[in-house]
Amino acid sequence: MSVKEKDTIDAMAENDDELVLLLADNLTWGIAQKEHLSMLQKKLNTYIRYIDSRGWEKEFPGADYSSFKIEIVFRYQYPEYFRDFIDSAEAALKKRNIRIEYNVYSGE
Repeated sequence: MSVKEKDTIDAMAENDDELVLLLADNLTWGIAQKEHLSMLQKKLNTYIRYIDSRGWEKEFPGADYSSFKIEIVFRYQYPEYFRDFIDSAEAALKKRNIRIEYNVYSGE
């Protein structure tokens, strides 16, 4: 999957009473950073809609999660301003029990 495929959930798993959604970002940041961030924002919005609409009920019937984690795994180092973007998004999502974690794939 790719951040370019804005209408898909890349992967998901259960971790006790938490649903973990994986978002894979394989793009370089390069010159088109604003476009990249826009694609990432659209994909994140898809994940949030999925959570809000209880879209997981098809894969996990009867599940009732108390929290959600969106885990973003980057192939390449993200720019510093990305942290500000995520911090503001996460602050808005906190009341909905949605948290965001992110890291850069180390290849290990």
